[in-house]
Amino acid sequence: MFTCMHCLCQQELLNYNIRLERLTIPVLIDRLIYRKLYPLAQKVCESLRIPPKEGEEKILKQWALGKVIERGGDGELLASIIVEKLQSSSCSVSFADIAKQAMNNNKPALAALLLDHEVSPTRQVPLLLEMKKFESALDKAIASGDPELVNKVLWHIKTALPFREFLMVFHKRPIAAALYKKHCRENDHQSLLRLCDQESNFNEMATIQFDDSFAEKSVEGRLELLHQAIKRYRDAQNFFALRCAEEQYKLLELQKNFETKLEVRLVGLSLVETMYQLILKNQVKIVEQLRKDFKISDTQYWWVRIKALAEVRDWPELEKFSKSKKSPIGYEPFVEVCIQKNTKSEALKYAMKVPLSQRWFIFMKIGDLEKAAETAFQDRNTAALDQVLAKCGHRREIAEKVQMLKSQLGAK
Repeated sequence: MFTCMHCLCQQELLNYNIRLERLTIPVLIDRLIYRKLYPLAQKVCESLRIPPKEGEEKILKQWALGKVIERGGDGELLASIIVEKLQSSSCSVSFADIAKQAMNNNKPALAALLLDHEVSPTRQVPLLLEMKKFESALDKAIASGDPELVNKVLWHIKTALPFREFLMVFHKRPIAAALYKKHCRENDHQSLLRLCDQESNFNEMATIQFDDSFAEKSVEGRLELLHQAIKRYRDAQNFFALRCAEEQYKLLELQKNFETKLEVRLVGLSLVETMYQLILKNQVKIVEQLRKDFKISDTQYWWVRIKALAEVRDWPELEKFSKSKKSPIGYEPFVEVCIQKNTKSEALKYAMKVPLSQRWFIFMKIGDLEKAAETAFQDRNTAALDQVLAKCGHRREIAEKVQMLKSQLGAK
């Protein structure tokens, strides 16, 4: 404390016998800074071992701000003086704060020189944007490795510049371009469409419009987006995607018309779901036409028809359909849907059409263990007989019959 008082005495600034007793150390340092006695303020901090953040760092910052405020000196000489002074200290004074003051004092050249020494991109970049140094801001943001910061810079530049100039800025920087496109894909399809249009990227434009059509609420809006996607896929000569978009457009138009005529909700359903709903409404002719127009495979068609007929419990029509021609999916699906609807009597109609090697299992599903055992015996399948036996439980008569059949197979 004596060293501090001795310094003050030499400067003849304070009557320490009276005032020093009334001042706290922080207030004393502030008074010295106010009078621009920076070296003396540093000596006080050093003597009293005040932490750098509360002492030397604060003093250096105020010294630098004072230099910026002084008249004249908007150039390299003043910048070099400030930089040399701050870098010679172990304190971490923010150059961005000093540069901000230079901007406020209409010294943009000095601000730019000082800001170049700022080590924190999050403090450096916003001021560069304020100074309209967009390319420098973007380069610093990219160098920081912070995608969020890059996106913030891109969106600031996008609002500040005409779109063509904005494209010129980020097209030279592949990382920025990739991040912008990624952000647009996730959040802003309109901006991405605009970008794709500038790049003549018709394929991506079409894909965006095709995907967006599924999120569009109105049928007219969906049709318009699909119409645009069809045009773009044609421009891109992506013929596979073009066919998909055309078929989706055609299906949507048909769904719209069927909804009006049949009073059934179809818009938004897949082709298979549409066929299923139409079968429920007994619109078999329409379904047959859809099958032809969209080239639905026999396998897919038979599955849809079987499930729909079982859903409405139209057992006569299901039986009639099973006899229309040889089933491309076998007869197990007929059995399955009947069991699901708890109509085992209907399921039995199709059990004998199932191949012998699988028939015992079908009878087990139906619950006819005796028939299951007989079929397994006919197929000479001992493992199947074991499974039937395990299912017998307390049904002694059937269990004894199964054991007998197993013995006969063993004897053979």
